[in-house]
Amino acid sequence: MTTYERYLFLTFLLSFLIRFRQYQSNVQFAWQFPQQWPSVLEVIKEHRSIFLRWTTILPVAITLGILLAHTICYRLVWSEAKVSPSDLSDDTVVLVFLLPVSLWMIFLDLKTLFTASQLDFAEIEKNLTKGEFALNSRAMTAVRFASLGLFNPRKYVENRVADSLHGVRLALIAQLRRWSFHTAVRITFGFLLWFGYARITNTISQITFLGYVGALAVWLVAATWWSRRKAEELVEAPQT
Repeated sequence: MTTYERYLFLTFLLSFLIRFRQYQSNVQFAWQFPQQWPSVLEVIKEHRSIFLRWTTILPVAITLGILLAHTICYRLVWSEAKVSPSDLSDDTVVLVFLLPVSLWMIFLDLKTLFTASQLDFAEIEKNLTKGEFALNSRAMTAVRFASLGLFNPRKYVENRVADSLHGVRLALIAQLRRWSFHTAVRITFGFLLWFGYARITNTISQITFLGYVGALAVWLVAATWWSRRKAEELVEAPQT
């Protein structure tokens, strides 16, 4: 599968080059966070348990499991299948199933490459600075005293942090499901190549090949269902 290997390497390289500046900005932002907003960071640490619930852990586990399955299949199973595009073009039955999945995979790769979202760091930093001011400003302490405790700056910041972390959690789960589905399509493509190779070399019969294709279809349906569920259906809203 040298062609497939080159394809995977090329998509990885393009993705890295396109997102290099974004990765650089993310690392720089994470590096300066403890120095510029230490009080907000302490509040965030107090709410870190929001990411340790099953509704977050399950998508992480599924994504890691699918990525691991792809790696194992890629290294230990598909590497044995030496098949060229010319070999596949001679088998109409294999092409009927392989062509749509390959186009689907390419579409997802292109969509991933050219629809990278960029965080608005200016807006994020502005909100973090406001939160840091509310937690440490004497003026905010005076406001709390004057309001007889009705307005608590720390509680206000905690509620804002909880809402923000909830939004981050929703975005994380949605991204994990997209990765899961994307990798599931790649696994389907890899197995179709492997089954196509087995069919071309008469290792398996046509009926067996169709049975395997049916199993892959069920796998894709399950992956599609998982990826299209709204994150809000799986994650409870924060209690404020």
